[in-house]
This record gives sequence, C-alpha cells and structure tokens, in this order.
Amino acid sequence: MIGLNILRMSDEGVLYGLARSNDKQSHQGSYSFYKIDREEGKVEKVQTQDIFLPTVQRRVFTKNGKFIFTALDAAFMKVFSFDLKTRKLEILKPEDVSQTVLDVYENYILVNRSSSTNTPELWLGKVSDDNQVNWVQICKPNSFDVQHTCIDVDEHSFLIMPRQVPEGDGTVPLVAILHGGPHGASIKSWGSRLVPMLTQLGCAVLQINYPGSLGYDDNYVQQLPGKVGDMDVKYCAGKIDEVVAKFKQLNGHKIAIFGGSHGGFLVSHLAGKYPDKFKAIIALNPVLNIRTGEANAEMVAKSPIATVHKIRSPFLLIIGGKDLRVAPHFRTFLRELRINGVTNKVLYYPESNHALEEVEVDADLQINTILWIKEHLGLEK
Repeated sequence: MIGLNILRMSDEGVLYGLARSNDKQSHQGSYSFYKIDREEGKVEKVQTQDIFLPTVQRRVFTKNGKFIFTALDAAFMKVFSFDLKTRKLEILKPEDVSQTVLDVYENYILVNRSSSTNTPELWLGKVSDDNQVNWVQICKPNSFDVQHTCIDVDEHSFLIMPRQVPEGDGTVPLVAILHGGPHGASIKSWGSRLVPMLTQLGCAVLQINYPGSLGYDDNYVQQLPGKVGDMDVKYCAGKIDEVVAKFKQLNGHKIAIFGGSHGGFLVSHLAGKYPDKFKAIIALNPVLNIRTGEANAEMVAKSPIATVHKIRSPFLLIIGGKDLRVAPHFRTFLRELRINGVTNKVLYYPESNHALEEVEVDADLQINTILWIKEHLGLEK
C-alpha cells in the first residue's frame, strides 16, 4: 500500500506522484516516483532511487519534459530533474551548495541557493534537454563577512570552525547541535542564526547526522527503529570524542550540546550517561519520559528520566506551552535536577508550540542559549 501525497498533472494530462511505502518501521524515509493511469486506475512505480524530503512547487514541469523538485541528498538540499520520457532521475549542478526550487516556467527554474558559509542568493537557470543548466544570478544579498568555514568530518558529520584558529591551539570550545526527527537531518545551508552567533563567539559547531538521519540511503534510516535511546546516543557521544581527538584546535574540556525535539531527547540522554563530558546542556521541547500502556518499564528505561539522577551539567530547558507533539512531562525531570542541586533554568513560552519558531520566541531563546553557553563554558567575549 502507498499513499500519494505529492501529485502533479503534466501538460499531457498524465498524473505523477511522489510517495513512500507503508512497509517501513520509520515514520519518515525514502520516496519514489509513481505514474497514475486514471482510466485503468493503476499506479506504476517508475523510479527506484531513494528520494528524501521532496518538496514541489505549484509548477513543476519544464517545456522539455522534466519534473523539477527539491530533495535532500547527503546534507545538501538539491535540485532534482526527473525525465518523463526516459524516467531518469538526475541532480542538477552545482552540487556543492544547497538549492531550493521556488518556481518552474517553460525551461527556466528559479532557486534559492546557500551553504553553511554563504548567505542566500537568488539564481535563475535554463535547463537543456540533457540537464545542463545555464545559471544567472539575479539577486545578490548585502555583503556579509562570514567568519567561519565548513569542514567535512566524514560522510555524515560536518564541523563549522571559526576562521584564523591556530593549528593545535586546543582553545576552541565545541558546541554539538543534534537535529530532531529522529528521521531528520542537519543540512549544509544558511539556516539558523545560532551557528554564526556561536562562531562569532569563538566556538566550533559540530553537526551530526546519526543513524536514522535522512539523505543517505534507506538502510541508514532503518538502522535506528528499535534502538532509539541507545544507538543514536552512543553514536553522537563517539562522534564528539572522535572530533575532539582529530581537530587539535578544539578544547575537549569546554563542550556544550544543543538539541530540539528528538535532539533534545539525545542531549538529555547524553547529559545523564556521560555526566563529566559536557559543561552546558540546552534542550528544546525534549522527550524526557516515555510512558505507554504497554511495555511501560521498557519505555521508561529508554528515556532520559532513567539517568536524570546522574546529571551534573548546567541544564537549560526550553518549552513551548502549546506543544502537542511532546507530552508536558518535563516537571518530574526538572524536579529531579533541582533535588540534586543541578544548575538549571527553564524558558517557558506559553503561546508557542513544538517548533518554537515565532520571531520573538526564536530570538529570545537563541539569545538565552548564547548567554547560557557563554556563562558555563567560561567565555569572556
């Protein structure tokens, strides 16, 4: 069984859709292309490559028979072209930046382009029959002096490092940012203002696409179900250790961890399982205490509440009062922190929800995050 949740009709009246199968354990994963025969009521899979987080605009078809859309590929958002005749799926160049399709008209595509080190730009491209693109920049942002560089740690992780850091200096604090989902991803694009704020403060920022993350292949996604709270936690702890050992500029005694939703679940787990490793914890709308009618003891054991008594690191908890995705069970966790004398602070936004994305809320929590890291990592500037 499949559920076609992205449908578009070509100029010839043929329906095409993107969908993922329902036989996977994960709540998110790879998509495939389907062609729908409306007369016979048949649905045909016409492409088998993994497609992650596809997004389409109202207009998707070029005049020369391409279906143009955006999808995630190995930590980049990329522009994909599906040829309706040959059924060939290709990524349009350049591939070393993130691009989001904004519109398609005749053989032209309009995209927003950025990277971890480049602010967003507007580009117009003309797509040829063989998927070569003639790009023209049509909007250039005001000059912005980016004070960091992006370094690949491995296939699944990357490090944002302040510029002009001496080799082997051993003084650069590290902040690890763990994405939510768990079937989400850290992406190399100009996103949250938090990363450049941290690098301006002199911190390096590690972003980890742990098992279960999207953008690689479906096998990587399916590694995690059934092992949440174990495999992902150990992977992140190991990756932080690996990065500190590999990059001699980093100070392994000044590490903070930040995460929202499942990322908040992970940093809360890490705080309890590795109580001497981190100087500051920031958790946004985290899952802290999983309770179900069945297998209750097993679920609690997989939750951060099981090791809350071991936490010693200063803990900043950020909560949206109208969050409907994570149950409001943080009070027991918070009570344990306070009983054990752990330095803690709660930012509670009564009108916000799981995303915490309102302008005032986002600005306030990011400023408070910077202040928390600055205080507990002992940063002067």
